[in-house]
Amino acid sequence: MEKGKGLLARYGYILIVAAVGALLLLIPSGGESKEGSTSTAPVETTQALALQQREMEQILSHIEGVGTLHLMLTLASDGAVELARDTVQRYSGDPQTPDDYEKQTKTVLAGNGSGVESAVVTQRGAPVYKGALVVCTGGGDDAVRLAVTQALTVLTGLGSDCIAVVEGAA
Repeated sequence: MEKGKGLLARYGYILIVAAVGALLLLIPSGGESKEGSTSTAPVETTQALALQQREMEQILSHIEGVGTLHLMLTLASDGAVELARDTVQRYSGDPQTPDDYEKQTKTVLAGNGSGVESAVVTQRGAPVYKGALVVCTGGGDDAVRLAVTQALTVLTGLGSDCIAVVEGAA
């Protein structure tokens, strides 16, 4: 009994620190999403699209005769993403004519300090739009529809057959 009290007195502080550490590990962090998630790409894409729509709405609303304007863009693709890769090549025998050749490629992952890892993006392509809908108070005027359609064609790369401009309530 005395021996057990001596061990507890001696290592009690360490046991308490270990128990508190274990409890802290069990508390979920606010930055992580669902388990197994390693990226926030869909959220970033949605936010980027919403920001781009707002910017286009502001620009398009300055066209003469447009009035109040609301824009909705749909995506065919959020853009090609190129990830950083680490490649290791091994071969045996003469370097000029190797007997055996092996190549391994891994995607480079980076942590953000909170235990979540995500792939390192080296290049991100532009989004590919599927269609656009514009509702504006001046949408009943042919000249306004043409001007808005031309502007959206330039901004998005969409053909005029993928852009609808309609009149909205005042």
